[in-house]
Amino acid sequence: MAGAERRSQLLRVGRELFAEQGYAATSLDAIAKRAGVTKPVIYQHFENKADLFGSIVDDGVQELARRLRPAFALGTIDEVFEAGARAFMEFLRDDPQGFETLSSNSPLALAVERSRRRIVQVALSRRLHELIDGADDWAIEAVSYATIGLAIYYGQWWANSKSVAFDEAVRGLASMFQGQLSILELAPQRP
Repeated sequence: MAGAERRSQLLRVGRELFAEQGYAATSLDAIAKRAGVTKPVIYQHFENKADLFGSIVDDGVQELARRLRPAFALGTIDEVFEAGARAFMEFLRDDPQGFETLSSNSPLALAVERSRRRIVQVALSRRLHELIDGADDWAIEAVSYATIGLAIYYGQWWANSKSVAFDEAVRGLASMFQGQLSILELAPQRP
Protein backbone atom coordinates (compact mmCIF):
# COMPACT_ATOMS: atom_id res chain seq x y z
CA MET A 1 0.00 0.00 0.00
CA ALA A 2 1.37 3.45 -0.94
CA GLY A 3 2.26 5.94 1.81
CA ALA A 4 -0.77 8.20 1.37
CA GLU A 5 -3.13 5.22 1.22
CA ARG A 6 -1.58 3.72 4.36
CA ARG A 7 -1.89 7.04 6.20
CA SER A 8 -5.56 7.28 5.20
CA GLN A 9 -6.14 3.72 6.37
CA LEU A 10 -4.51 4.43 9.74
CA LEU A 11 -6.60 7.58 10.16
CA ARG A 12 -9.79 5.64 9.35
CA VAL A 13 -8.95 2.76 11.70
CA GLY A 14 -7.82 5.14 14.44
CA ARG A 15 -11.03 7.14 14.13
CA GLU A 16 -13.10 3.95 14.38
CA LEU A 17 -11.30 2.80 17.52
CA PHE A 18 -11.23 6.21 19.22
CA ALA A 19 -14.99 6.52 18.58
CA GLU A 20 -15.67 2.99 19.86
CA GLN A 21 -13.35 2.90 22.87
CA GLY A 22 -12.36 6.48 23.67
CA TYR A 23 -8.89 7.96 23.61
CA ALA A 24 -7.53 6.43 26.82
CA ALA A 25 -8.65 2.89 26.01
CA THR A 26 -7.32 2.91 22.46
CA SER A 27 -3.75 1.72 22.01
CA LEU A 28 -1.46 1.92 19.02
CA ASP A 29 -1.21 -1.87 19.25
CA ALA A 30 -4.99 -2.15 18.77
CA ILE A 31 -4.85 0.26 15.83
CA ALA A 32 -2.00 -1.70 14.25
CA LYS A 33 -3.82 -4.99 14.75
CA ARG A 34 -7.06 -3.76 13.17
CA ALA A 35 -5.16 -2.15 10.30
CA GLY A 36 -3.19 -5.34 9.72
CA VAL A 37 0.19 -3.65 10.18
CA THR A 38 2.92 -3.55 12.78
CA LYS A 39 3.31 -0.68 15.22
CA PRO A 40 6.46 0.64 13.48
CA VAL A 41 4.33 1.27 10.39
CA ILE A 42 2.20 3.66 12.46
CA TYR A 43 5.38 5.47 13.56
CA GLN A 44 6.29 6.02 9.92
CA HIS A 45 3.22 8.28 9.65
CA PHE A 46 2.64 9.63 13.18
CA GLU A 47 4.92 10.52 16.09
CA ASN A 48 2.66 8.93 18.70
CA LYS A 49 -0.98 8.30 19.62
CA ALA A 50 -1.61 11.99 20.35
CA ASP A 51 -0.29 12.94 16.90
CA LEU A 52 -2.59 10.39 15.23
CA PHE A 53 -5.54 11.63 17.28
CA GLY A 54 -4.72 15.27 16.52
CA SER A 55 -4.64 14.46 12.79
CA ILE A 56 -8.05 12.79 13.07
CA VAL A 57 -9.48 15.80 14.89
CA ASP A 58 -7.93 18.17 12.35
CA ASP A 59 -9.58 16.24 9.52
CA GLY A 60 -12.93 16.33 11.31
CA VAL A 61 -12.80 20.05 12.03
CA GLN A 62 -11.74 20.78 8.46
CA GLU A 63 -14.66 18.71 7.12
CA LEU A 64 -17.10 20.46 9.45
CA ALA A 65 -15.71 23.87 8.47
CA ARG A 66 -16.05 22.94 4.78
CA ARG A 67 -19.69 22.05 5.33
CA LEU A 68 -20.38 25.25 7.32
CA ARG A 69 -18.69 27.64 4.86
CA PRO A 70 -21.74 28.01 2.55
CA ALA A 71 -23.99 28.70 5.56
CA PHE A 72 -21.68 31.46 6.80
CA ALA A 73 -21.90 33.14 3.39
CA LEU A 74 -25.68 33.64 3.54
CA GLY A 75 -27.26 37.06 3.92
CA THR A 76 -29.16 37.10 7.22
CA ILE A 77 -28.53 35.79 10.72
CA ASP A 78 -31.59 33.54 10.49
CA GLU A 79 -30.30 32.07 7.21
CA VAL A 80 -26.82 31.57 8.70
CA PHE A 81 -28.20 29.80 11.76
CA GLU A 82 -30.71 27.67 9.83
CA ALA A 83 -28.20 26.55 7.19
CA GLY A 84 -25.50 26.15 9.85
CA ALA A 85 -27.77 23.92 11.96
CA ARG A 86 -28.52 21.78 8.90
CA ALA A 87 -24.83 21.52 7.90
CA PHE A 88 -23.83 20.58 11.45
CA MET A 89 -26.57 17.97 11.82
CA GLU A 90 -25.74 16.52 8.39
CA PHE A 91 -22.11 16.18 9.49
CA LEU A 92 -23.28 14.34 12.62
CA ARG A 93 -25.67 12.11 10.64
CA ASP A 94 -23.21 11.37 7.81
CA ASP A 95 -20.12 10.86 9.97
CA PRO A 96 -21.10 9.74 13.49
CA GLN A 97 -17.56 8.47 14.20
CA GLY A 98 -16.10 11.83 13.20
CA PHE A 99 -18.58 13.60 15.43
CA GLU A 100 -17.88 11.22 18.30
CA THR A 101 -14.15 11.93 17.99
CA LEU A 102 -14.73 15.69 17.93
CA SER A 103 -17.00 15.57 20.96
CA SER A 104 -14.93 13.13 23.05
CA ASN A 105 -14.62 13.97 26.75
CA SER A 106 -11.10 12.74 27.45
CA PRO A 107 -8.75 15.50 28.69
CA LEU A 108 -6.45 15.21 25.66
CA ALA A 109 -9.40 15.06 23.28
CA LEU A 110 -10.88 18.17 24.83
CA ALA A 111 -7.58 20.07 24.66
CA VAL A 112 -6.91 19.10 21.05
CA GLU A 113 -10.50 19.68 19.96
CA ARG A 114 -10.77 23.08 21.69
CA SER A 115 -7.78 24.41 19.80
CA ARG A 116 -9.16 23.13 16.49
CA ARG A 117 -12.74 24.27 17.25
CA ARG A 118 -11.39 27.82 17.35
CA ILE A 119 -11.32 27.75 13.53
CA VAL A 120 -15.11 27.48 13.39
CA GLN A 121 -15.64 29.93 16.26
CA VAL A 122 -13.52 32.64 14.60
CA ALA A 123 -15.37 32.24 11.29
CA LEU A 124 -18.75 32.49 13.04
CA SER A 125 -17.64 35.54 15.05
CA ARG A 126 -16.49 37.30 11.89
CA ARG A 127 -19.80 36.62 10.16
CA LEU A 128 -21.86 37.78 13.14
CA HIS A 129 -19.82 41.00 13.26
CA GLU A 130 -20.65 41.57 9.60
CA LEU A 131 -24.36 40.96 10.14
CA ILE A 132 -24.94 42.75 13.46
CA ASP A 133 -24.31 46.45 13.79
CA GLY A 134 -23.34 47.84 17.15
CA ALA A 135 -22.92 44.61 19.11
CA ASP A 136 -20.03 44.58 21.53
CA ASP A 137 -17.10 42.30 20.68
CA TRP A 138 -17.41 40.27 23.87
CA ALA A 139 -21.11 39.57 23.20
CA ILE A 140 -20.41 38.38 19.66
CA GLU A 141 -17.62 36.14 20.93
CA ALA A 142 -19.87 34.79 23.70
CA VAL A 143 -22.64 33.97 21.23
CA SER A 144 -20.23 32.24 18.85
CA TYR A 145 -18.74 30.12 21.66
CA ALA A 146 -22.20 29.33 23.03
CA THR A 147 -23.41 28.36 19.56
CA ILE A 148 -20.60 25.84 19.14
CA GLY A 149 -21.06 24.40 22.63
CA LEU A 150 -24.80 24.17 22.11
CA ALA A 151 -24.33 22.40 18.78
CA ILE A 152 -21.99 19.82 20.32
CA TYR A 153 -24.23 19.02 23.31
CA TYR A 154 -27.40 19.06 21.21
CA GLY A 155 -25.69 16.79 18.69
CA GLN A 156 -24.67 14.37 21.44
CA TRP A 157 -28.25 14.32 22.73
CA TRP A 158 -29.68 13.65 19.27
CA ALA A 159 -27.05 11.02 18.39
CA ASN A 160 -27.76 9.12 21.60
CA SER A 161 -31.55 9.42 21.64
CA LYS A 162 -32.74 10.05 18.07
CA SER A 163 -36.09 10.73 19.74
CA VAL A 164 -37.00 13.25 17.04
CA ALA A 165 -36.78 13.02 13.27
CA PHE A 166 -33.74 14.54 11.58
CA ASP A 167 -35.52 17.56 10.06
CA GLU A 168 -37.25 18.30 13.37
CA ALA A 169 -33.87 18.11 15.13
CA VAL A 170 -32.40 20.57 12.60
CA ARG A 171 -35.27 23.02 13.20
CA GLY A 172 -34.83 22.65 16.97
CA LEU A 173 -31.11 23.39 16.80
CA ALA A 174 -31.65 26.40 14.52
CA SER A 175 -34.28 27.74 16.92
CA MET A 176 -31.89 27.36 19.84
CA PHE A 177 -29.17 29.16 17.89
CA GLN A 178 -31.53 32.04 17.16
CA GLY A 179 -32.62 32.18 20.81
CA GLN A 180 -29.06 33.03 21.82
CA LEU A 181 -29.25 36.34 19.97
CA SER A 182 -31.09 37.86 22.93
CA ILE A 183 -27.72 38.13 24.69
CA LEU A 184 -26.76 40.73 22.10
CA GLU A 185 -29.77 42.84 23.06
CA LEU A 186 -29.00 42.52 26.77
CA ALA A 187 -25.26 43.01 26.49
CA PRO A 188 -24.05 46.29 27.91
CA GLN A 189 -21.95 48.25 25.46
CA ARG A 190 -18.40 49.08 26.47
CA PRO A 191 -17.59 52.78 26.58
